[in-house]
Amino acid sequence: FFFNDTATTEIYTEQIVGSVRCVQETGINAEYMGLLIEEYFGREPKKIVRRESPIGYYDSSELLYNDQDYCVVSILRAGSSVLNEMLHIVPGITIGKILLQRDEKSHEPVFYYQKYPQYIENKRIIIFDPMLATGGSVLKTIENLISLGCEPKNITFLNIISSVEGLERVSKTYPEIQIITA
Repeated sequence: FFFNDTATTEIYTEQIVGSVRCVQETGINAEYMGLLIEEYFGREPKKIVRRESPIGYYDSSELLYNDQDYCVVSILRAGSSVLNEMLHIVPGITIGKILLQRDEKSHEPVFYYQKYPQYIENKRIIIFDPMLATGGSVLKTIENLISLGCEPKNITFLNIISSVEGLERVSKTYPEIQIITA
C-alpha cells in the first residue's frame, strides 16, 4: 500500500499482518518483489504514444523516463534481494549500493560505504530495504543521497515490512518522498 497518513495505516493493518506472515512462511520471492516494483512503475508519469497495429492506430502509454533515468539503491545486504527482479523488469536500470551498520551504543546507523552510478543527482531513485523498523537506515540513506545533490521529490522508498513508527518518522522528516510498502 501507499503510505500517506496514520488513518491509512490502521485500515491496512490486516493486509500488513498477512504480508508479514507470507514473508515469514515463504521468504521474499521474486513474484512478491515484482508486485512492489510494478506498483512503483504504475505510479510513475507516463506519456501517450500513437502506435500502429495490423488493424489500425491506437494510443498507448509508456513511461516518461527511460530505464537509464532510474537508479535502484539497495541498502546492503538485505536490500540486494530486489535486484534480480528489478533487472528482469527494467533491464537498463542503474544500481547503487550503500552499507550502513547500527552502532550498538547509540542505536543509530553509521555510514560505511557507498557506490552510486555517475550523475545520480539526475536520476529517479528507488531505495530498497525489505524492512523498516525505526527508519534510521533509510533516513541516513536519503540524507546521503541529498548530500550528493539528489532531490527528495525524485526519491521513492520501497519495502515489504514496515512499522508505523518508521513510516511516520520517514514521512515527517521527508514528506516529499513516496513510500510504497506491502
